[in-house]
Amino acid sequence: MGSPRAASSRSRAITEVCEAKLRMMGGSLRELESGKAAALEEEILRTDAKLEELGQLADAAARDLREDFEQAMELLQSTRRVKEHMLVDHRQQLGDVAERIAALRSVRDEGVKACEAADHAEMVSFLSKHASTYSQECWQLLARPLPRSIQVPLDDIPFEVAKRRDLLRGAQCSEKLARMKNEVLCDIVDALRQERSTHADTREYAVEVESLLEAYATEWEKRFDYACSYCGQVLEAALANEPYCGAMPGRKAHHWVPTDTAGIAEAKETARPQLPVAAASPRLKSQAKIRAISPMFRADSSV
Repeated sequence: MGSPRAASSRSRAITEVCEAKLRMMGGSLRELESGKAAALEEEILRTDAKLEELGQLADAAARDLREDFEQAMELLQSTRRVKEHMLVDHRQQLGDVAERIAALRSVRDEGVKACEAADHAEMVSFLSKHASTYSQECWQLLARPLPRSIQVPLDDIPFEVAKRRDLLRGAQCSEKLARMKNEVLCDIVDALRQERSTHADTREYAVEVESLLEAYATEWEKRFDYACSYCGQVLEAALANEPYCGAMPGRKAHHWVPTDTAGIAEAKETARPQLPVAAASPRLKSQAKIRAISPMFRADSSV
């Protein structure tokens, strides 16, 4: 057994260690709460809200289902009551006739039993009751027609489940067809857009070719203008076949010469006018195509 001082020192050490451990645990707990508590609370609230929403939606769906079921059952029961009333009434009329026939058969059976028993008292009683009216009742029943058969259609019984199943199947087929139609229409629209783009490029190319041809023609006319060396008349289409020059005596014909001999020499040396191509042109090879279709611009062409 240790001294009281040692025991007190040991107790104090244990207390200090325990307090230090508690401080460490408190720090770890505060760190955990600060990092997780807010997100945990938010997730709990979100899950609770989802559960509440799920319950509300399920209850609403159940109410709709019950109402729909009750309406379908009411329609079925109403149809059944109407048809049952018609059939039961007809069955009752037929039963009345059958009961009267059975009663007449029973009366005859009583007479048969009386005869077989040789009971004269019973025979006399039977004859006094029924001998005069039995045949009359039989003839009345024979003359009366049976109740007319009624037509109660059964093909209009409302099978709501089968009907809705067919409607659902038809709706699914319609949805598939609509989806396929939309895909086909999208393909057609894309093809039309591509074709329109191609046509736009073609029109742009045609406009470019036309402008180049006009530029070539204009440049050609500027460089290869002709005039009469006698009268100075510029060559025109109306004067091309005129036989005589009015400015010269002796009825001489026009002498057509180029107005710019230096330009002709330069044109023959360079083969054709070199025109600038528009910077925005999408087809720089159009010049080569123009040259390919215009042999009149070859270097060895003569006027």
